[in-house]
Amino acid sequence: MRRKPGQLIAAVAALVLVASATTFAQTSAGQRALGDIGVGGQPSRYTELAFANPSRLPKALHRAPSRVPVEFTITNHGPTETAYRWQVRVMQPVARVLSAGEVYVPRGYGVSVAPAIVLGCSSRTQIAVLLSSGERIDYWADCLPPPARGRVIRPAKSRR
Repeated sequence: MRRKPGQLIAAVAALVLVASATTFAQTSAGQRALGDIGVGGQPSRYTELAFANPSRLPKALHRAPSRVPVEFTITNHGPTETAYRWQVRVMQPVARVLSAGEVYVPRGYGVSVAPAIVLGCSSRTQIAVLLSSGERIDYWADCLPPPARGRVIRPAKSRR
């Protein structure tokens, strides 16, 4: 079956058009144009929030206020530098802010935040780190029982 010269020219023109459109769509101007007509997406934005040393988080808290290590990292996987507002909160038994701040993280980088937290407890306690962008991590710690009161009586040594 023999094709007519007009069909060959149309096929080549269609191929050139598709290749040109594909190349244009990969440029920043092409991305904007695709976004304007609703078929392109924004660059992905992803924030990573984690405890810096999870094994150092205390499993139990003292009833008397003491320093609690709650170091965490924020990693910005977004397209631009981002300002992150953060809070460290006690969520249970009664919610309250322990520390708060703001940190600027360049795209592709992470920062470590180590706020000075002083906390006592009366029952099992939930401690959370929250970002204004919605990310959250938390952990639970038991409350140590109060120290015994009164005199310590040691058993008498037996005589043999």
